[in-house]
Amino acid sequence: MLSRRVPFFRAYSVALDRGKELPLLVTILTISSLSNFVHLAPALAPIYVHALGNHLMMILHGFFRSSASWRVRIALNLKGVRVHHATHHLRRGEHRAADYLAINPQGLVPALVTEDGHVLTQSLAIIEWLEETIPQPPLLPADPLARARVRAFAYVIACDTHPLQNLKVLNDVRSLTGDEAAAQAWARRVNEQGLDWCERALSGGATPFAFGAAPSLADICFVPQLGNARRFKADIARWPRLLEIEANCMALDAFKSAVPENQPDAEPA
Repeated sequence: MLSRRVPFFRAYSVALDRGKELPLLVTILTISSLSNFVHLAPALAPIYVHALGNHLMMILHGFFRSSASWRVRIALNLKGVRVHHATHHLRRGEHRAADYLAINPQGLVPALVTEDGHVLTQSLAIIEWLEETIPQPPLLPADPLARARVRAFAYVIACDTHPLQNLKVLNDVRSLTGDEAAAQAWARRVNEQGLDWCERALSGGATPFAFGAAPSLADICFVPQLGNARRFKADIARWPRLLEIEANCMALDAFKSAVPENQPDAEPA
């Protein structure tokens, strides 16, 4: 996990409100005291103080359609953590802008800026940090063997499936083939292969969620991937167990409010 601190009072513009560019300067601070913040920059204080008493709000840099950002949104919701959302439109290349590269040199979303200015990147690393710093409700089982199984399931999505169908790879497929249909077919095939394994791994289970009576890292990962599978017109009927668990997840506000269409930067389908 990359953890760094953003230099004091670096300001940058972000796109908010359903993709509309607003001239909002968002300032990330390395200070730990709200009183110092208000004293040094009273005009900017309202940007970060959102009915949270004496605490600055964390910033989640993401994009409504990014499934990696979607995972982190679910985890934050389950942990009861409110954040300020800063959006970077991937198709417009906003994640490669100099101001964002100063925050995350890899130029990917999501990135989470903590209250004290540390920058965390990579969705699973962010979620594990949330789990370690806010242990309730747990997203991983207490038993080490069970934890390993949940992690293995999550990694099938986050390491073996999602990266093979992300925007960068699809752009490469388009460039190599000159064929948009080939790129869409590739993404559909990758999703079907990964989620076929997930369905086999959970088939025969009777729990409401992937690995028990409560959602875990496994559910956090596969629900957004199902969203990708739908977008690429995969045959989702082949995954009845995953669909059953997804329905249970979507009955929870933490999952429902995290879906792309409910984000401030969401675009019409």
